[in-house]
Formats: sequence, C-alpha cells, structure tokens
Amino acid sequence: MKALILGGTRYVGRLVSHLLLQNRLFTEVKTVSRNDFLTLKDQHFVCDRKIHNDLLMVFDNFQPNVIIDMINFSKDDSQGMVNAFNQNRLPYLQHYVMISSFFVYNHFNLLEYREKELDFDADLARSDAYTRGKIEAEKTLYSSKLMNLSTIIRLPFIFSADDYSCRFKTACDIAVSDMLGGIDDNIKYSLISKTFAAKGIEEICSNPPLGVVDLANSGCVTSRELCLIIKNIAGEKKSCIEPIKLDFPYTVMTSISIETDKISFKENLVSALEREAKEYFLLRN
Repeated sequence: MKALILGGTRYVGRLVSHLLLQNRLFTEVKTVSRNDFLTLKDQHFVCDRKIHNDLLMVFDNFQPNVIIDMINFSKDDSQGMVNAFNQNRLPYLQHYVMISSFFVYNHFNLLEYREKELDFDADLARSDAYTRGKIEAEKTLYSSKLMNLSTIIRLPFIFSADDYSCRFKTACDIAVSDMLGGIDDNIKYSLISKTFAAKGIEEICSNPPLGVVDLANSGCVTSRELCLIIKNIAGEKKSCIEPIKLDFPYTVMTSISIETDKISFKENLVSALEREAKEYFLLRN
C-alpha cells in the first residue's frame, strides 16, 4: 500500500512516516507540506493543501491507498477531501485518517459522545477557533461517503522531551520550581506521548477504518499529579531549572479522560511521563 501524510514533516507526523516506512504493509510513504524539506528528498511533495488543484495533482501523481491528515483544521479542509473523493480523484483510497482533538469534549458530554459522531445542532459559540475548526471538520465528514473509509482520531495533549510547543518543558520547569500551590488538583485529563501517538496511528493505518477513536495513554492525571510525577523524576537535577512564572500549559474546561479498546498497543501514562521527564532533564544537563 501507499501512504500519504498531509503534514508529517515534523514531530508526530515525522515519526509516523518513519514507522510506516518500516512497516511491510506499505511500499511507499510520502509527506505533503508547503515547505521544501531537502532531507526528505523524494519522500516529500511540496504543496499547499489549501490550493485544492495542487492537492489534486498530488493525489493524481501518487494515488494513495491511505491518507493520514495531520493538518485538517477546518470544514474547508474536510470539504476539500470530500470533493476529491466524490470527483474520483482518490480511486484507490482505502483509509482516510483525520487527526482531531479531545478538546471537542469540552463542548460535548464525554459519556454520551465517547468515540461517537458529534451533535450537528450543538452551540459552538463558547468554543475557541481551534476546537471549533476541529468540530466542524469532523461534522463535514460525517455526512459524506468518505466517512465510510474514515477514522477520526481524537488526540489529547501530546508530550515528549523534545516537544517543539514547549508545553512539556514548561510543565517540567514548573514541577521543580516549588510553585505548585496554585496547580489544579481537581480536573483530570488524558495525555499521549509522541511515541505512543505515532505507534497508535501506525496501527490504525494498518487496519480497516474504525470510525472515531479516542487515542491516549492508559490512565489520566490532574495537573498536580503530573507535576509530582515529574518532580520525583527530577531529583537532584532540579537545581538546573531557572525560576519561571506559573502559567501551566495543560488546561481543559472539564475532566476529559479518554482511552480506546480499538487498537492492541497500549502504553501506561505514568511510565511514559517518567521516561520523557528523564530524557528532558538529561537534555537540560
């Protein structure tokens, strides 16, 4: 099979690309982004997915069996995929994987909508632009024929020692700064390591469409619990951390604890946090 990753040139998408290249099911794996990555050479298409005709040319050229869409942020992005499918520009497509967010559960009851399609009539006035875009992107797929070939993955916060968003770095710095007094200890939420996110996406791509999947590490934490896990790992290394302002990087409006039984691979959250914290403090030294 041939896999095309929209995005996939950095962070999770880059790791997914590496894993798929090692997967015997896939004969070719290519990425798509607006930037020219010389290190990727013949494994990359330079294309702005917002320019629909250019994206169609990529589809015509590569004829993918699997598409992993790391950069679907709006109903227009989804509609572009639906249009391409309806126009028979993806004749060999077997699986479309869209990366969404667990932030949708800030606005939809988790017990009611866990791994299910969202309500079309919900009021999104309180949602931020990113979350609203993900919700609208999902909804655009629901009523399309493409949905029959789709998996929508709702990911929580992604963390790693090399997190380019610096969220995990900030959490580590706060954890060892003796400034935990204002850290929330009521709301629990899920996270997912970069490693598990990539492996989970790889497994999903290797199987038939699954509908909606809540992909996260096993277990959940409050912000205080997260800090205490990191603080315990830091040990004597805490002296290398500079004083910082208390601005915790992981926040949700309500408790959101997700997990799925739709894939076989599992990773414990506490173990993953300990591993990445160890690596982060080693990098700091």
